[in-house]
Amino acid sequence: MTPSPAPRVSIVTVTFNAARFVKPFCEAVASFRSAGLETIVVDNASRDETARIVGEALPAATVIPSPRNLGFAGGSNLGAARAACDVLLLLFLNPDTRPAADAAERLCLPVWQRESIGAAGCKLVFPDGRLQCAGGVIGPNGIARQRGWAEPDHGQYDREEAVDYVPGAALAIRRDLFCELGGFHDGYFPGFYEDTELCLRLRRRGYDVLYLPAPRIVHLESQSMGRRHLYWLHRNRLLFLARNARGPIGPAAAREAVWLYREHLRPVCAALAKGQPRRLRLEWRRLTSVAAGELAGVPLALGVRWRLGRSREAEDTAAAAGTRSSVRHAES
Repeated sequence: MTPSPAPRVSIVTVTFNAARFVKPFCEAVASFRSAGLETIVVDNASRDETARIVGEALPAATVIPSPRNLGFAGGSNLGAARAACDVLLLLFLNPDTRPAADAAERLCLPVWQRESIGAAGCKLVFPDGRLQCAGGVIGPNGIARQRGWAEPDHGQYDREEAVDYVPGAALAIRRDLFCELGGFHDGYFPGFYEDTELCLRLRRRGYDVLYLPAPRIVHLESQSMGRRHLYWLHRNRLLFLARNARGPIGPAAAREAVWLYREHLRPVCAALAKGQPRRLRLEWRRLTSVAAGELAGVPLALGVRWRLGRSREAEDTAAAAGTRSSVRHAES
């Protein structure tokens, strides 16, 4: 059966203390030209006027106040579960994005019409027009790199192509597939890597994750994350590695130590040796934020690996018991 050309879309967005920048987003969503559009906003226990502003700017939207901050993953899952209409597609948009009027339709149609596509994202740019993300690449040590970061946009990413992941700032996925995967893993609090893992799981099931050069969406990155984004980024990166990386932990730990020295400790030493106090302060702040995130992530990662090991041992024991039972049955 061929899908209809106009899927019904639910926009799910999560807000947290977004009063100073959410109103233009609401105005942009209100201008969307897409039939059967539903807007769901989960407010993560904001302490400002976010919920009131959203309610006034989008009176037809479903606003769900959460009694506590669930993070981006948990809030998105709550919004997806509360979709009231017969939702065929989910579109996740950050409240600090500025989507164009045709953004929902252009993002959603390829996902709806082509069964090989698991998720789709689009070109994200900074307010000054520089590129922010043209799809993502997962590198060694689980480093998630946004293609085109801070480059002038000269059309170098103006073709559709499969990528490792697309960021949750603007991510389209069929609702049934999202539910089948169990949504985002809500352990990635408050954000970072929930979208990376979702896309990795899609690709392991044989789906493509698609980057689309259009629509082109302005994104004020990390407006709701605060100054601790490096801490959360690297804490969640270690959790991502523990949940998804394959192979022994020893070589992975060695690679991590080499990376930490090369990317963060060596620049601190270089600034100190050259007598560059401003650069030293900058590199030291980066190092301490990353190191704090890693220290927080290590026990989480070890706990995940231990549970995975116990689960695999139980599976192996059950499989061995089944094999012995089959042999005895055959001998009798």
